[in-house]
Amino acid sequence: MATPLRDGRGSILGMLLRSVPSPFPRRAPRALAGLLVCLSALLSVLLTGCSSGKSGPFPYAGDGVVFGNFEGLL
Repeated sequence: MATPLRDGRGSILGMLLRSVPSPFPRRAPRALAGLLVCLSALLSVLLTGCSSGKSGPFPYAGDGVVFGNFEGLL
């Protein structure tokens, strides 16, 4: 026999939570992740286009020196 706080499937709170529809469909996490990826890509494109910094060539102390790769690391 079920007690007043429990039914055959669990507690009354569990029964109430199962009866309330979810505000998000099951595919919402994937859609939200896709939206975040798109927004971050759009933001990166906008920020790189809006950079007002000076573009190169930048002065370097080794300018004019021939690179020899004498260490053989490359």
